[in-house]
Amino acid sequence: MVKQMPKDADPAERRPTPPRPHSAPPRPNFAQAKVPPAPANTIRRPARPSKRINGTLSPRDRPAKSRRTRSPSRRPGRDQQQQQPPREHRLSLLETLPVEIIEQIFLRSLNMNFPRASPALAAAVSSERIYRVLILLAFWDDDIQDVQTPPDPAIARIFAPLEYTPLRSAERARLQDGVFRCAWCTLDRVHAQLSTLMTLTIRRHWFGAGIVMDPDKECDLRSILAGEYDGCHAFTGSDERGRVLTLSVKPLLAVVISISLPTNFPAVSLFKLPTHLTQGRRRGGFSEEHTNFLEMLRITSGFYFNPWLHGGTHTPRVPEVDHVALHHGVQIAIRQRNLNALTCLLKIDEFATRHSVKRKEIYLIPSDHFRTAARVSRQNLDPTFFQTLFRASAESIPADDEEITQWLVEIIERGTDEARAFAHWFFDFMLSFPAHLKNVQQSDGLYREQLFNCGELIYITQTGRRYLEEVIKPYAGPMTDMPDWMEETFFDPVTKDYGSVPCV
Repeated sequence: MVKQMPKDADPAERRPTPPRPHSAPPRPNFAQAKVPPAPANTIRRPARPSKRINGTLSPRDRPAKSRRTRSPSRRPGRDQQQQQPPREHRLSLLETLPVEIIEQIFLRSLNMNFPRASPALAAAVSSERIYRVLILLAFWDDDIQDVQTPPDPAIARIFAPLEYTPLRSAERARLQDGVFRCAWCTLDRVHAQLSTLMTLTIRRHWFGAGIVMDPDKECDLRSILAGEYDGCHAFTGSDERGRVLTLSVKPLLAVVISISLPTNFPAVSLFKLPTHLTQGRRRGGFSEEHTNFLEMLRITSGFYFNPWLHGGTHTPRVPEVDHVALHHGVQIAIRQRNLNALTCLLKIDEFATRHSVKRKEIYLIPSDHFRTAARVSRQNLDPTFFQTLFRASAESIPADDEEITQWLVEIIERGTDEARAFAHWFFDFMLSFPAHLKNVQQSDGLYREQLFNCGELIYITQTGRRYLEEVIKPYAGPMTDMPDWMEETFFDPVTKDYGSVPCV
C-alpha cells in the first residue's frame, strides 16, 4: 500500500512511485516542469501553448471559440472538399410513356405549359407535325354553329395525328395566345400552313355544304387546294335549294363565298394581335422577318377588307389591338427608319380604330410622332416619314410647332424640289388648319371630310385638290391620285417577295 504525501508537502520531496512490472513507462509531464524565473529588467514573452504528444492542444491551452466563423471558401470542410456526384434524374411514369401517347395527351389537353414540365416531355412534343397541328387549331375559325355539315374525312386526315373536334372561341383564343408566345411560332412555319388553312375553309363551307360544281371546274379548284396558285380564281356552284353561289379564292389571303352578298373568310383568324409584334423587340426593334411577319398577319387576317365598299353586310372579326403598345412601336419604327414597319402599324391602327367606331369618328394619332419624324429627318431633310404620318391622319399635326416649322424652313432652303413643294403646301395648309379642323368636327358624313381616309386622298375639297395638283402629280409619274392603301402590301404572300401587291 502506497503512503500518500500530505498536500502541503514540498513537491521536490515527493518520491516517484516505482513502476509496476510489465507496465509501460510513465509519460513525461511537461506541464509540471519548472520554468526558471525571468530577470527583473526583461519583458517576459507569452508562453506558447503546450501541446500533447499527438499534436493537439490541451484543453487548458485551447483558445476560446469565436463568434465569427470562418468562411467556407477559406477553410473548406470535408463535405465541401469532396464534390458530390451529380444526382441522376429519374424519369417519372409519364415521361417513360411512348412518344405517340405523350403527343396525344398534349394535343387533347392543349396546355402550353405541358412541355415546360420537363426536358423529356418537351423533346417528345417538339416536332414539326405537332407545330403544324397547333397552328391549324389556333388560326382556323371553325365556327359552324349556323352550318349543318356532316363530319368530313378529309378534315380529319389534315389534322392527323389529332382526332379533331371543333374548339370553342374561348379555348381557341387561349390556345392562340399560347402559340404566339412560343419561340417556334415563326414567319416560315405560319406561312407554310396558309394554304392548308384555306383548304380547311373551302372544305367546310363549300364541299361540306353540299355545293355541286361542274367536274372540270372542280378539278381546277382541287388543283388550287393542292398549292398550284397562279392568280385569283372564281368558281360557281349550286346548293340544294338551287341557289347559285360564287367562290372567289385569293391565294393565301382569303376565301369569299357569295350568294346575294359576299361573306369573307380570311385565311388567318385572329382574336388579338400580340404586343410583342406591334411594338418590336426592346433592343433590336423591327427586323426584316419581324416586319414581314406582322404584315403577313395583317393581310391574311382581313385588315383590308371593307364590307361597305364591297357591297356586303358581313363584318369579319377585327382582332383586338393594344393601341398604346402599337404607338410605342410607331416611335421605334420612326427612329429605326423602317418605313415598312411604320406603314404596317399605321394601317393596323387606323383599320381597327375606324371599324370599332363605325367610321363616324375622327381618326387621330399622337402628335408627338410628327416631331419625332422631323428630328429623324433633320440631317437628310427627307419628309418621307412625315408625309406617311400625314397620310394616316393629317388632322393630328401639332399646330404652330417651332421645331417642325424650323425643319420645314430648312427644307425650303436646302431640300429637293419634291420636298420643297410639300413644305410650301404645308405652310399654306397650316394657315387654314383651324378652319379645316372645325369643318371636320362639325361634319356628319361617312368620311367626316378628313383629308385622308385609309390612306386615300379625299380631293373633293379645295385642300385635297391642291395637294393633288401641287404635291402628287408633278412627281408621282403615272399615278394621278392616292388610292386606299389598306389594299396594298409590300409583302407578297405567294412569292414571299417585296413589291406593291394588291390584295383585291
